[in-house]
Amino acid sequence: MKFDFQKIKTKAIEEFKRMAFLTIYLAALFGTLTTYKRLILAQQGIDYADYGISVIDALVLAKVLLIGGAFRVGSRFNDRPLIIPALYKTLCFSFLMLALAVVERLIKGWWAGKVTSDIVAARLGPDKWQTLARVMMLFFALIPFFAFWETNRVLGGDVLRKLFFGPRTPGDSRKVEDAAKR
Repeated sequence: MKFDFQKIKTKAIEEFKRMAFLTIYLAALFGTLTTYKRLILAQQGIDYADYGISVIDALVLAKVLLIGGAFRVGSRFNDRPLIIPALYKTLCFSFLMLALAVVERLIKGWWAGKVTSDIVAARLGPDKWQTLARVMMLFFALIPFFAFWETNRVLGGDVLRKLFFGPRTPGDSRKVEDAAKR
């Protein structure tokens, strides 16, 4: 079997670009949530390490989104009107993020030397509402992201990315019209 290194290189560059875009998007989102939390709870003081954790969370979740996309997570309703798969994918990935938040809390607790039962008890206590609120905010913040994702999937290729971030040409409107007719 002969490997096409140029094809592999092109695919790797595309994956890197997707990962970078998702990481920047999620880091901005998590950074905003961290700032909001910090401002509201200023009297209690929140460590600035939370901003670093936001970036790490963004990197992890960006990779999870890419892997989930590769495994077609949430693609059950792809043949329905765009709002359905966009909301379904948002819901699926929100639950995935909830699971990751639980794993993150477990790891933080173990790192601090706590036993699993104490960590779980703390999560099921007052902190459960904070975790639930974060997942709900993420759900609503990810709706536009998945709407964009699904629209791009239906149009094919990178039509939306090129329209939003590429130079404009007179034929762009016609390409979108032609893609919508398909």
